[in-house]
Amino acid sequence: MKLKKYKIPHYHIRKIIKIHKNQLESSVRYERFIVKETFEDWYCLLGKDVLFLTHPHFTAKIAKEFINSPNQTGLSLTNEEQALLVTASYIHDWGELKIGNLGIGDITFEQHNENHKKIEVSIFETVINSLPKDKERDLIHKAYQKIVMTKNSKLGEIFNVVERIGYLKTGLRAYKGIKGKRIKNWSGLAGNVLSNQIIALIDYAKKYPYVKNFLNRKQKIINKIFKKILKTKVLLDKEGHPSYDLEKLKKNYSSWKNFYQL
Repeated sequence: MKLKKYKIPHYHIRKIIKIHKNQLESSVRYERFIVKETFEDWYCLLGKDVLFLTHPHFTAKIAKEFINSPNQTGLSLTNEEQALLVTASYIHDWGELKIGNLGIGDITFEQHNENHKKIEVSIFETVINSLPKDKERDLIHKAYQKIVMTKNSKLGEIFNVVERIGYLKTGLRAYKGIKGKRIKNWSGLAGNVLSNQIIALIDYAKKYPYVKNFLNRKQKIINKIFKKILKTKVLLDKEGHPSYDLEKLKKNYSSWKNFYQL
């Protein structure tokens, strides 16, 4: 299945980025795991996926990799579905923007709840109100409602795959670091990711070859990280809460070992 030449509403996306550029350039993801790192260190050590401005492009890249990956047995995406999936990648976090005194910002996976979702939908609607009412805005709205906010749909499930792969990549980056340097609470961030994503990705690997191939390529390092973290004390995040649930991490590691018969 090859990526078609579909039309992405880049003009509208660029307009929203321009309006909120200052916030997007100064906001980072996974902030609860920051110890003493500067903004620059956080971005340098964890990469483009942790900056609000560049995170959508990182997500879109994974979405395109999924679309172009071979052997997606029984999966057929129309040009419109591909356009919606990639568009969702660019606009999925608009609901996390802070406008005035409203907005919640970035919430890590296990802390995200239904109340947060309601607030995000309200913020998203406020954000797109600055766009003209045309077909491109309709495409953005459809991508958000039918994919980002509807995880049990065909495209919603695929986007869930894309997001979870993104989380895992950041967890791996936290462990590997850059030139021998890592964030101080690397075990907290990586442990949080593994405890929330591995079981779900294993289930997806049974359905989507893209996920199975990714996990196969990263098998050794994921196994190494599991072992390393399980020998490490659970550090507290900046709010004084455990960075991850130890029992949940053990459960994910058990599923991982069973999947690969380790």
